[in-house]
Amino acid sequence: MKYFLSDTHFGDDRLQLFGRDLIANTCEDIDNLIIDNYNRKITEDDTVYFLGDISYTQEGLKKMKYLMKGTKILIRGNYDQQFTKKQLLEYFDEIHDDLEITIKGNELHIS
Repeated sequence: MKYFLSDTHFGDDRLQLFGRDLIANTCEDIDNLIIDNYNRKITEDDTVYFLGDISYTQEGLKKMKYLMKGTKILIRGNYDQQFTKKQLLEYFDEIHDDLEITIKGNELHIS
């Protein structure tokens, strides 16, 4: 299966973003919730497209090591520009500055 995940903002303590303060008291709580849900759902055969802004901090980026399954492809967002490709390749199988994603009927095309 293919999955799309966006704006995880690991290490971002601005809980008011996207209403995160409604479900957690700390950024650690949010990070752990994302990690737990990811590991419960994703299998080794899955491909996960991360649509940018994976981390707000260097420490937050290290949380990617806990997302253990699947092929991980990053399409970099503005927060991700602070990390070098070498840093990102520790956690991702592919890194892109942009990809085109289209849906025609029931078919998904990524190029």
